[in-house]
Amino acid sequence: MLITSLVLIIISPQTVAIKEEAFQQLKNTGECPACNLFQADLVEWELTEANLNGANLTEADLSLSRLNKANLFRANLTKARLNETLLLEANLTEANLSFAQLNEAKLQAAILKNTNLSDASVQSSNLEKANLEKANLTNTNLQNTNLTSAKLRGANLSQANLENTILNYVDFRETTITGETKINDKWRKVQQFVNYQLETETINLNLSQVSLESSDFSDRNLEGTNLTQSNLFIVNLKNANFSQSNFTQASLNYVDLSQANLTETNLSQAIIKQTDLTEANLSESNLTQAILIDTDLTNANLSNCDLTQTDLTQTNLTETDFSLAKFTETKIPNNTLNYKWRMVWKILNNKLEDDDILANLNLSKAYLKGVNLYRKGLQETNLSGSNLEEANLKQANLFKANFNETNFKNANLENAILAYGEGNGADFTGANLRYANLNKAKGINLENAILCGAILPDGSKYICQ
Repeated sequence: MLITSLVLIIISPQTVAIKEEAFQQLKNTGECPACNLFQADLVEWELTEANLNGANLTEADLSLSRLNKANLFRANLTKARLNETLLLEANLTEANLSFAQLNEAKLQAAILKNTNLSDASVQSSNLEKANLEKANLTNTNLQNTNLTSAKLRGANLSQANLENTILNYVDFRETTITGETKINDKWRKVQQFVNYQLETETINLNLSQVSLESSDFSDRNLEGTNLTQSNLFIVNLKNANFSQSNFTQASLNYVDLSQANLTETNLSQAIIKQTDLTEANLSESNLTQAILIDTDLTNANLSNCDLTQTDLTQTNLTETDFSLAKFTETKIPNNTLNYKWRMVWKILNNKLEDDDILANLNLSKAYLKGVNLYRKGLQETNLSGSNLEEANLKQANLFKANFNETNFKNANLENAILAYGEGNGADFTGANLRYANLNKAKGINLENAILCGAILPDGSKYICQ
């Protein structure tokens, strides 16, 4: 009798009527907050922006339905079927989706904060840019799912299956990953890194396509780190060692890299905005096509850097060291680049004006490979340590110039005047010094130069062979 009574209660006309009324209300208005839609058949329904706040959708079938921007706040979707359902920007905050099926569902930018997805199947779904902060993903099947740029901060991924899951730019802060969690070793290490679970010295770490936000890794030894295409936002990397690291196409916004070691680092095509690089060492680094916006390079070392097509127009370059840096097609600021390096830039990019004077100028340690200085006046100019390989200095006047340790390999110095100059350690290998005047020049080694008709340092004339 007790069993019979319970069955009658469950299937009583009153219960059926209430459920049918909720069903019709949802169909007609798109709103049914706190409704009882237990086991409802809603396959292929159009429910865009529907209000199902707090609704009971336990075991309901919503497969192939459209619930874009729907309000499912605190809805009960336990064991519900949402396979191939559209849930773009839907609000599922604090909803219960335990044991639910969301295979091949579209959940881009959906809000799932504090949502229970334990034991759910979310295979091959798209959760790009979804907010899963503090979500319960215990034992959840996320195989082949796209979680690009998803927020997982504080989420519980214990025993979850993340095999073949796309996890680029995921926020892993405060997440829980256990030994039973099935996840690629790279992302396990990323999760450990952002949560300070790795040793302070971490060499050759792969952090490509990773999101690092509001973190402090100052003073860390991160030599050889791969940060290709990664996003760094408000990160403290002061005095960190990133030598021989790769930041290609990375985005660095509001990052503190002051006094950091970035020697031999690849920063090509990086976007560096409002970042502090004061006193950073970037010697021998590659910054080709990088864009630096409101970035501070005061007293930074950029010696031997490749700055080809780099945009420095909005950068503070006060006292920046550009020794032997390549300025080819570099965009420079109007005020903070000092006169010496501005002139180097002009020479290298054929931007010299008629009133530009090179005589008595300090051009030491300048990268001037292949430049055209034909017939230019360089009297008493300091070219020590500069690279003038393959440069055209035909008929140039270098009287009393300082070219100690200067590279003149394969340069054209035909009919040039180098008299009374200083050339200790200068390299003239393959240089054309035909009919050049080297009278009284000091310390020059001409062993591998072309000297036909040249006036030698001792005043004698070299006889052409």
